[in-house]
Amino acid sequence: MVIDQRHQGAGIGAILISRAEKVLGDMGFKTVELAARYYAKRFYEKSGYKSVGDIFMEVGLEHVKMIKSI
Repeated sequence: MVIDQRHQGAGIGAILISRAEKVLGDMGFKTVELAARYYAKRFYEKSGYKSVGDIFMEVGLEHVKMIKSI
């Protein structure tokens, strides 16, 4: 997920994450796992995600696997 830089910091990303987690929880999922761009790691940590494993390259950018119980 990427929010246009002009709108970053407005809470849009947090709303999208929260709503996606709600939908997944309602569907019976207990865990969310994602590949976060490394520079966005702190954003996901603020939403309760924990990084697991090493940094890896995907689409030419550093990523980290993150996981959260919902």
